[in-house]
Amino acid sequence: MPPASITFRSTRDALDADRQYALWLRATEGLPFAWSSSLANARHYAADAARFPGSRIYAENGAGDLVGYIGTMMPFEWEGIGTVAPTGFPWTLPHDPALEQELYRRMMEAIPGGYAAQRPRVLIQRFRASWSRQLDFVKARRWKERFREPILARGLADAPATGTIAPVTKDLLASVAALAAGDPCLAEPPTALALEQRLAKGWLSWETFWVCDDGAVALQVRPPRAEVKFFACLPGREEGLLAWLSRAARAHGATGAYFTLNLKRGREIDRARSLGFKEKDADVYMGLELEKA
Repeated sequence: MPPASITFRSTRDALDADRQYALWLRATEGLPFAWSSSLANARHYAADAARFPGSRIYAENGAGDLVGYIGTMMPFEWEGIGTVAPTGFPWTLPHDPALEQELYRRMMEAIPGGYAAQRPRVLIQRFRASWSRQLDFVKARRWKERFREPILARGLADAPATGTIAPVTKDLLASVAALAAGDPCLAEPPTALALEQRLAKGWLSWETFWVCDDGAVALQVRPPRAEVKFFACLPGREEGLLAWLSRAARAHGATGAYFTLNLKRGREIDRARSLGFKEKDADVYMGLELEKA
């Protein structure tokens, strides 16, 4: 059991997202290929939490400091799986196995009532394949691997970037979407509206989204690596876009870059490999069928 001085609560106010994000960054420091996410993304999903009491559980110590949290996101229909609720890991800082277990227990008790109107059939969590401790935690609780996606990584290119580059603005989204539509490697190029929605939800960030003479690229940087969140290229200009990607990543403190690509995006995977990206890890999705929990 965690210490008696620990108190548990649900969402209190808009600042919870900020505190949660700060804890996430510190608790995952040093984990291989830990994604940066973004404060905008944390705030977007925290807004949903206020409508579903119990979908976020925060643990505070006697001084009122956040020392752990766990949460779920609103259920949705996932083709081939059914009604799914993305579920987070019980992150604690400092690491506290007893608190992890208690946060997890409380969340599992809260889920059926919290989503009574749209009860999920499956819970989904996302990890990196190299995160053995976190994977062992959920495997011991009957979570099973559903699928994985390769992480392709390399160091930054040294070739000089040529031409011009500019930050993507709302006025340029239509041009970026048209550019993506002309990229033969993108099986499902996003529309301008889809790009705007990704930006609003924090999956892309205006601050690290650029368009250049060779294409457009968006990054999420968490040194020492930059995750490539968008890469749309004019035919035959891949090396030029890689040079701009590398220059942008280096300017934000990264020394390497990587793609996380669904296996359905085969042509993008082939292109990344042709540019020197090699499989270094994997994104692993673990699932728990609630009727079997």
